[in-house]
Amino acid sequence: TTVPPTTTTTVPLPSITEEFTGSNGSNLDNTSTDTGAKIWNQLAGTWKIQGNQAISNAKTDSALIIPAGSSNGSVEATIYRNGSTSFDAYVLINANSNANDTLTFSWTSALNGSLELWKRTGGSWVKLQSVTGLYPGGMATAPASAVVRFESPSTGVLKMYLDGVLKMTYTLTAGETTTFKNATHTYSGIGIDNNATVTFDAFRYYP
Repeated sequence: TTVPPTTTTTVPLPSITEEFTGSNGSNLDNTSTDTGAKIWNQLAGTWKIQGNQAISNAKTDSALIIPAGSSNGSVEATIYRNGSTSFDAYVLINANSNANDTLTFSWTSALNGSLELWKRTGGSWVKLQSVTGLYPGGMATAPASAVVRFESPSTGVLKMYLDGVLKMTYTLTAGETTTFKNATHTYSGIGIDNNATVTFDAFRYYP
């Protein structure tokens, strides 16, 4: 009897990780990631540690970003709504240094729970795609947390996952590829819009 060869799947390891571990109230701006030695930069808000998670003081489009080093990669984080039924939390990738240009993948309370893909160019936002009605019973029935993952590989075919399930794909146009896939759009991170309750944990960046 011939035994077939064993096949294995190599799971890529993150090049940058952050668990947001520290004393409550510690400011995250200008601190180094747990692995990868990247420096966090807060934009439009104050980011601190709360319960070994990251939280913002609810400024509009408050983001916390790092120079990931490549325009091709994946970003992932666990988002906790902490009882909130009105929120818009996201991970971002392909941002420039001030995130006036960026791609974001949001988990939001809109329309009984939605996932949204947005692009920002020159500070102006455009929604590219969405999935709505995740929780027909209303946001009170939504899970306490969700793992959101946003993949932006060199092919330009974006993939967006919720709790490990592929929910959306989007192919960058030629113009979007020119804007986002270059040496100045290598920043990734997390963000929140007008909510002082939502927290983030288990940040990962995969090259």
